[in-house]
Amino acid sequence: MEPAATPDDSVPVMQERLIRIEGSLDGSATVADENGVVFKNLGPMEGGFIGGVHRTLHRVRMQNKIEGNPPVRLVRFADGRLSLRDPSTGWRAELIGFGDTNRDAFLALLDE
Repeated sequence: MEPAATPDDSVPVMQERLIRIEGSLDGSATVADENGVVFKNLGPMEGGFIGGVHRTLHRVRMQNKIEGNPPVRLVRFADGRLSLRDPSTGWRAELIGFGDTNRDAFLALLDE
């Protein structure tokens, strides 16, 4: 199997925001700015994907012994890609791969 292509990080960043995500097993999620001020509360019917991303991020952080909930970078590139990146672990997700609805849930957070 050939390795997957690595996204081109030389593409200019068009928009970026540091966010903190908290999720619950019931599917609800909250999103806060880098200072911890909550700007989005998502109920169980609307927070599913964002809450799921939080669970993945939490697992990766536990594996890397990262304490607390440091902010992650939500980045929109000039080529249209939307990426979530965790500076504390190096983990990242290219959000285009999860469908338009899920990508749009994160895209909306850039303008909240």
